[in-house]
Amino acid sequence: MSDMINGRASCDCAAHGCPMLGSLTSSTTGTSEWLCWFHFGKEPVQWQSITAQLREVGWLVDALRNIRMNYGTENWGPVYLGIKQELLRNGREDLTCKELETVRMWSGRIEKAIADHVQVRPAQQKPLQGVEVKSGTWSKVQYSLPEGSRRPAVVD
Repeated sequence: MSDMINGRASCDCAAHGCPMLGSLTSSTTGTSEWLCWFHFGKEPVQWQSITAQLREVGWLVDALRNIRMNYGTENWGPVYLGIKQELLRNGREDLTCKELETVRMWSGRIEKAIADHVQVRPAQQKPLQGVEVKSGTWSKVQYSLPEGSRRPAVVD
């Protein structure tokens, strides 16, 4: 895959550093900014936390990516064995493909395991509070960081 957009593969989620494949967009006019279902519809302030949680189970995300990108190709046999070995190595025998289970059902169980790990937490970041201070001809806006911050910031 050689198509790159802003340093990421064109098939990847557009949230910076996200290891998932991008599959959703709200654009109706065409875009290269596709998001995974974890980031889609979430506030951008939550994206970093979501991405960090996905990276915590990166081996599981890799298994899902490999299923989606290789099932039905000539590479599938070795890829399948590699996924199975990785699941066993990480103590997740419960996520190996079961007898009579379709690949779609199997990948759905892996998706659920990832979703169980990723909890979209409320944003911890609070907006800066601005206070206008008049001094002579110019006015200055002073911003204070939320309580508990180390030092207030002043913007001239």
